[in-house]
Amino acid sequence: KVWQQKRPSIIYQQVSFTTPIELRFLCFRNYYCGYITIKRFMVDGTGKKVWQTILNRHQLMKDPHFEDDAQARHVIESSQFNSKFDGGLIKALRFYLYQPSPSWRSFGLRQLTCYTVSRKGRSEAKRANDDVLPDIRRPSSPPDSSLQDAIAEVLKSCEPMHRMLSDRGAP
Repeated sequence: KVWQQKRPSIIYQQVSFTTPIELRFLCFRNYYCGYITIKRFMVDGTGKKVWQTILNRHQLMKDPHFEDDAQARHVIESSQFNSKFDGGLIKALRFYLYQPSPSWRSFGLRQLTCYTVSRKGRSEAKRANDDVLPDIRRPSSPPDSSLQDAIAEVLKSCEPMHRMLSDRGAP
């Protein structure tokens, strides 16, 4: 949504999640934004729905009039958010984008990805992966074994995965 037709102008991009997430960090490629403010959607103590600022005017370009770093990649960790951010679950985020320079016709965020905290414990996640991927080990033969023996060992280690895919009806 563009608020002003002339520069400086502010636009925002909104991301909504189907289920609330516990945000760890986000990554994106800047596209000519000078600064960014991030707000999260929340319900305050009185039950009122509000957009709470969790990162204010974070600089993305060293100088918004020059394109040296205008398309740089950025990682913003939740530890960089202000003290209002309590680490709770997030249903939606708004990214307010500022570009004070009249030099750029358009600006925004590209390839935006939000990374969350895994709900599974490490041991549970490992057990779940053990069912899908075989335990690949180094070949037991000496390092000077033939290439044919090494290939046979790799193929043998893939057999459990092949059986699992066959059982699920995969081609």
